[in-house]
Amino acid sequence: MELILIACCNSKKSGGAPEYCSSGLAEFLSASACNSLLSARKALGGFNNLPPGPDLGADNASAPLLFLPAYARYGGIVFTTSDFAKLYPRARQKKVLIVSALYGLLDAGDSIRDYQATMKDKVQGSLLRTWWKEHRLGRILEDYIRNLKPHRIHDLLSTDYRLALDPWPPVNYKYQTIEYVKYEFPGEGMGSLNHRGKILKRLLQELVV
Repeated sequence: MELILIACCNSKKSGGAPEYCSSGLAEFLSASACNSLLSARKALGGFNNLPPGPDLGADNASAPLLFLPAYARYGGIVFTTSDFAKLYPRARQKKVLIVSALYGLLDAGDSIRDYQATMKDKVQGSLLRTWWKEHRLGRILEDYIRNLKPHRIHDLLSTDYRLALDPWPPVNYKYQTIEYVKYEFPGEGMGSLNHRGKILKRLLQELVV
């Protein structure tokens, strides 16, 4: 099993359907980590006056909401360059997690609404990357990794999203049996998104059956 980490993006496809499918994270998150993540989402949704819904930890939606799988919702450069919406559903022996400014962590197949947020936005006077760090997002991801037991992690995150997980990789978790591959593109700026998309496409193609 390989784990691929990517960041969310501002560009999203609109529309969807009212049906909400349970998160794929639950299979590999402990109950306590799952509750922590949902509580953080619920609080963040409240601060931003977003309609409550099951995606943000509420039992029911208080207003009509439309959901799409994350792999189909995001439309930024990384996602389009990688043909993510086409390749992801066909890939096997992989997990793709999306670090999200609104949701914290997402399985790439999770149902999400159309939203606007990045780790550079602010909530309660703090950057969202700092807010998620303080809500121990890195520990939640660590819990997921401990239960998934991947043999390799591909880290395609940008700096702001890694800072949301800080300390990352977690200093108190033993990675001796896990190959950790960190992709960095110093000095590339926005051009790094295209590089990340090409690498993600290659990784997915290698896992397509």
